[in-house]
Order: sequence, then C-alpha cells, then structure tokens
Amino acid sequence: MNEWLFAIFIGVLQGLTEWWPISSSAHLVLFEKMFNFEQADLTFELMLHFGSLLAVLIFFWKDISSIVIQFFRYIMKRNKQDQIGFLFGLYIIISTFITFVGYVVFDDLLNQIKNSLLVIALAFFATGIFLWIIQRYATGRKTIERLTFWDSIGMGIAQTIALIPGISRSGSTLVAALWLGMEKPLAIRYSFIMAIPIIAGGAILTTVDLLQSGVKGSLTEGPYLLAILSSFFSAILGIKWLMGILERVKLHYFSYYTWMLSLIIIIYLILNG
Repeated sequence: MNEWLFAIFIGVLQGLTEWWPISSSAHLVLFEKMFNFEQADLTFELMLHFGSLLAVLIFFWKDISSIVIQFFRYIMKRNKQDQIGFLFGLYIIISTFITFVGYVVFDDLLNQIKNSLLVIALAFFATGIFLWIIQRYATGRKTIERLTFWDSIGMGIAQTIALIPGISRSGSTLVAALWLGMEKPLAIRYSFIMAIPIIAGGAILTTVDLLQSGVKGSLTEGPYLLAILSSFFSAILGIKWLMGILERVKLHYFSYYTWMLSLIIIIYLILNG
C-alpha cells in the first residue's frame, strides 16, 4: 500500500475506533493480520495517539480547563464552589491510578494475549452483549454533584478491563458509567476525560521506547503529518457521532458490528486451524 494512502487509512481507523466502543487496538491487530502488515514503527504509533489525544483535548477543552482550575483553586483556597470540580478531578485521578496498577500487575499476561485472535473474538462478543444490555439501563439521572468515591473505583475497574485486546476502552467505561446510574452527558464526559491521562501516558511510554531504541521511522515526515491530521479529524467526527448515538440510546447498533467481527474471526480460526 502506498505510504500516503496507508497514513490516511490507519489514521482514520485509529481516530474513529479510539472513541467508538469497538476497540482501536483490536482493529489495528486485525488490519495487520488481514494485510500481512507488520506493526507500525514507534514514531508512527506515537503520531496516531497524538492525533486522538489532541482531538479530545480540543473537544472537551472547556470542561478540562474548568476542572483543572477548580481542582487547584480548591486545594489552595478551599472555596466551596470549587469542591465539585476538585472532587471530579480527584475521581479521575483515582480511576487512572487503578488502571495503572492493573497495567503493572497484568503487563506480562497482556503482552502474551495482545495479538491473540481468539481473545479478540471472545472480547468482541462480550462487548456486544454488554452494549446490548446497557441500552435498557441508559436512563440514569446521577449528576456530577452526586458522584462518589465508589463510582471512581467502578470506572477505574472498567478501564482496566479494557486493557484486554478487543475490549473497547470507551465502550467499557460508557457501559460502566451508565450502569452506575450517570446521566448520559456525564457518562460521556467522565469516560472521555478519563482517557486523556491514559492516552498521554501511552504516548510518553512510546516516546521513551523510541528514544531508547533510536528507531527512525521508515515513513517520511509528510505521511507522519498526514496520519496526525487524519487521526485528529476522524476522532473529532467519531466523538460527535458517538455522542449523538448515545443520546438516542442506539449503542446496541455497535453490538451487531462486534458480533459480526467475532463470528468472522472464529470462522477464520476454524478454517485455518
């Protein structure tokens, strides 16, 4: 595949699947298997994550800046009006910490199964079930003022489960948020803002690996930039579309897609077993 076309395709794939409940990591693995394509170099991987991160930062910039300001202002001045923003920021930190601990504890196991088609097929099937079920419970009324410490624990566990290949991060955290009774706008807000430290952390680790290995990407600077742009713009569209889909309680549409992929993978494994 031409490197410019590849940059556009993989950028769009990453940008959309990063935020839709269909697992971006699993789609990249399937792409590699389907086209017999070896995993992209570290620089290229970093560019893809940067595009997705930039999209969510811009999309939720007002929320993020407000939370950060209220968080530190409450620490310094203890203004009661800043307490809600402080607690929300604290809950995001707790959820992120739980995911970090899960990553450290299960790192070896995750590396062993990250390219397993069987694991991905089963994870796709499970994702579809939970997306189908949750549409019946997507009527929560819990606002940001009513969030608790236990909600942050539940969200952290959900995000940790998404470390399994084929389990979507956005899907698992949205399902968890709705299951915990959050209203849909808050569920989206919590799920997506919680992704920022995770994606940023992944980008930092990739940068460290890149610096240590001294690897230089095989693609030119042009395709790298194109990958960032395509990942960024497709991520913006993906976030907007998902918000509209969730508002209309249509998450089960993604169930059909994940079940179809699960079936295709299982058939492939049987025929090539």
